[in-house]
Amino acid sequence: MHENIAADMRIAADKLNDEGCIRNVESINGAESIIPDGGKLLRPRLVVTTARLCGYCGTKHTDCAVAVELLHNSTLFHDDVIDSATVRRGKPSINARYGNEVAILAGDHFIARSMNIASLTGNPVIVEIISKCLEELVFGQLREMDLDYRLECSVDEYYEVIENKTAALVKACVLVGARVAGAGKDTIKLLVDIALGAGRLFQIADDVIDYLCDESVTGKRRFQDIREGKMTLPAIILLEKCGLDERRLFASKLGKEKLSDEEGLEILALMEKHEVFGDIRKDYEEQHGRLRAHLKDVSDNEYSHDFKELVELIVGRLYGCME
Repeated sequence: MHENIAADMRIAADKLNDEGCIRNVESINGAESIIPDGGKLLRPRLVVTTARLCGYCGTKHTDCAVAVELLHNSTLFHDDVIDSATVRRGKPSINARYGNEVAILAGDHFIARSMNIASLTGNPVIVEIISKCLEELVFGQLREMDLDYRLECSVDEYYEVIENKTAALVKACVLVGARVAGAGKDTIKLLVDIALGAGRLFQIADDVIDYLCDESVTGKRRFQDIREGKMTLPAIILLEKCGLDERRLFASKLGKEKLSDEEGLEILALMEKHEVFGDIRKDYEEQHGRLRAHLKDVSDNEYSHDFKELVELIVGRLYGCME
């Protein structure tokens, strides 16, 4: 990692730790950050790396990084309440520790702080990007809820959800980094194309990992998407390929809160029988190839290697879980 980016990340991490402490509220320990630890801070790193890539030499990019990460964590708090999740990155979730009411309000607090920090940059475009991102994230969550338990859900509908719920946040990272640096339209378009591609692949990998990896890897219980009735890409492809009896079997497990690991493995066996993960990997590699073609168009400078390496880190998780 370039020394300037490393320094940027130390500043951003310190600011995030401070922002994560909600003080003077009796129900929360204000001396510790409630931002879940164990994360790689990929989104703040993408903000500062993009800004550096685009020639920025100021200090406002670290504030932009903090604003985006606060928005991201607000969605984690709200998602865990919606999904009744009790674990986040291998530790008790905020709702499990403090209750749903506190988790919702803490998420709202982070949204407000995100907007406030963005406004302090003095650049109304940054506020506009983050507010638009919030709009897309909420829409993506609502569309995902529309598709829960819907056996006839299509691949196109799935992509509509992840382009709003996941890719939108990655897009916001490069947009605020590029715009705070004053990048030109052609550069911004290229970076947005890269971000949307990376965001889609990140979510696909996440949905595959839910089936293939256990809690020691993911920080959450395996097969959780089935328990929550989520129609992710593996489920959609399985239902497109399987027979009627197998479809009924899957339907009987979908949304079963007390689904056992053995029942999850039964669904996994169906997916392997129908080569679901092979199909996903083939399409994933094709999309990844197009993304790499875009990366070749990124202008070379002292930060381009860091940017490309970070994008590859974001999209590379699928390969590790399918070795």
